[in-house]
Amino acid sequence: MKPWLQKSEMTFLMFGNSPRKGGAMYRIVTLFALASLVWGCQHGTTTVVPQTSRTGNVHNVKVGLNDVSPAETTVGVGDEILFFNDRTQPVHVILIEGGRSIACQRGFAGLVDQEALINPGGTASFCFERAGTFKYMIRSRGVIEGAESVQPGQIIVRAGPAAPMAASGLTAVPETSRTAKVQDVHVGLTDVAPTEASVNVGDELRFINDRADPVRVILIDAGKSIACKRGFTGSVDQQADINPGESASFCFEKAGTAKYMVRSKPHGMVGGEKVVSAEIQIREASAESVKTKDKMKLSPSGTELSQTPKE
Repeated sequence: MKPWLQKSEMTFLMFGNSPRKGGAMYRIVTLFALASLVWGCQHGTTTVVPQTSRTGNVHNVKVGLNDVSPAETTVGVGDEILFFNDRTQPVHVILIEGGRSIACQRGFAGLVDQEALINPGGTASFCFERAGTFKYMIRSRGVIEGAESVQPGQIIVRAGPAAPMAASGLTAVPETSRTAKVQDVHVGLTDVAPTEASVNVGDELRFINDRADPVRVILIDAGKSIACKRGFTGSVDQQADINPGESASFCFEKAGTAKYMVRSKPHGMVGGEKVVSAEIQIREASAESVKTKDKMKLSPSGTELSQTPKE
């Protein structure tokens, strides 16, 4: 073969004009390059970042039916902002142009904007590596068919941990039940039992960690309703880190419904986290409940924690 033919063959290989193997080879190489480009765009956030708070502080944002609470949140650099979907349908949380400032994320993905689709009762979170003001919006299907609801919000990130978190939990409240009644909630390997607890105002709700790894219990938006607490801290939200075999507790000063979540990192799971959501029904104490045993648990010594008056 002459040298100029060899050169032409090389040209055909490069530009795909060869009627023989060169054109096919070019198409294969082109498809491979395009596939690599698409994969790179879709996985622009494959840089590994932690999933949880860098400071141990967690600020909850509750997505309700008609509003987001709080709509403006002030946090410190490294604090975790956790979105909790309290609706009966999925919501789409979009952090606008905050992708390059993320220091931790769970459930969010994106390059410039960070987005997360959160199912009912589910959560997703992120934290920032620098100070600034960041805007987000929450999109969901509206009440009217075909309509869409958009709720804006913003996060103010200050250098260092947020002051409210550092000062939270300083208000002195009793550590034990106001009624001498204690109900246990067991945090197991795969669930929380009972998932829906029912107590009277002043009764103590005690969380016992039956797992082999620590768990974090977060009582959402109920800090101002606390009448007693042990191991929990916070202002708006109350949270407690409970080691294996240990417990933390609180009681309420008024009737209502309180939601909480239990977060844990299963033993042996790398980078993963399990979140279980549940709720507590708080009733006003009645004369009937005073005279009867209200399904109270036994203390480690085997004696009842609540005493029933003799008839």
